[in-house]
Amino acid sequence: MANNFAKNFKKHRELKNTININERKPLSSETVDSKNESSTINESTQKFNLKEIPVQLISVNKYNESFRKLDTDDKIEELALSISIEGLLSPITVTPDKDNEGRYILISGERRYLACTKFLGWTSMPANIVETQNVYDNIIKLYESNLKQREYTPTQKLSLFNDLYEALQQRNKINGVNASVSDVNEEAAKVLDISVRTIARYKELLKYEEEL
Repeated sequence: MANNFAKNFKKHRELKNTININERKPLSSETVDSKNESSTINESTQKFNLKEIPVQLISVNKYNESFRKLDTDDKIEELALSISIEGLLSPITVTPDKDNEGRYILISGERRYLACTKFLGWTSMPANIVETQNVYDNIIKLYESNLKQREYTPTQKLSLFNDLYEALQQRNKINGVNASVSDVNEEAAKVLDISVRTIARYKELLKYEEEL
């Protein structure tokens, strides 16, 4: 795998003899490219605490498993090659790990994180630090991020509905929000970018399958 990356990089370097694999372009909150494919929700408008963080202090998000299945080593390697040529155009986003002081959990940018650490050998990365109130906020932000970055069919989006719906309900409960079923459905539909009617049909189908 590493040999393949080296060969591919060598080919690109022959085309661009000025490329330096170790070159890192500085990032600031003013220079983040919100049009890059790796930018995520609201990152172009929110103000962040941008900081260079040692990669050993960053943990991948355990709730990202459903999305991680779509990322092959080839895709990560391709992204690493792009970063080595163009630089990291958008920082990752993390939240402080409330259970481990001084550590952070990835909210968005796992592919960038893996590309830079696994293939490029970076020991630190620029990261936007955002605060989440609880684990359910973490999950919801993760869903929003992944759904912005990746392309999903309506069926694939619906397969994510149950976990998202549960996270929204639990977050509302913790925050003391008395939201109706329709309110939660509407919020879930907004995150998934599908219609409430589609969600209603999906729930009816699930109920029918349970009765069989």
